[in-house]
Amino acid sequence: SGWKLVHGDVLRPPPLPLLLSVSIGTGTQLLGMAVISIICAMLGFLSPANRGGLLTATLLLFTLMGVPAGYCASITYKTLRGTQWKTLTMLTGTFYPGIIFLTFFCLNLFIWSRGSSGAVPFGTFVALLSMWFCISVPLVF
Repeated sequence: SGWKLVHGDVLRPPPLPLLLSVSIGTGTQLLGMAVISIICAMLGFLSPANRGGLLTATLLLFTLMGVPAGYCASITYKTLRGTQWKTLTMLTGTFYPGIIFLTFFCLNLFIWSRGSSGAVPFGTFVALLSMWFCISVPLVF
């Protein structure tokens, strides 16, 4: 029946344990950020009257959630008998956030080229990059 067809695949390690571990770590980071943001909003700490409060809180929480991201990624990778732990930590801190930042930067470049006042200022980009590389990435280690 069905079990006899899949019995050899059940305990087989994944073909890309590094990418799986990075995805689990980043997912933990996003889940922790979302849960804590929602709890703070439900308790009234993030009022809609404070413009930008929710965005600031989520950026700060995403930065601080690097600790559980690195922990979950490393535990998963160790369980899968991975050996490239330095690559794992660098990818956990930079891979998915880098894709999002690159997309955000390209979209902002288009907005800026049209002369819109809705473009994010250069100083904000520097602040985001410094939060990312000086706080979030080291917390993954």
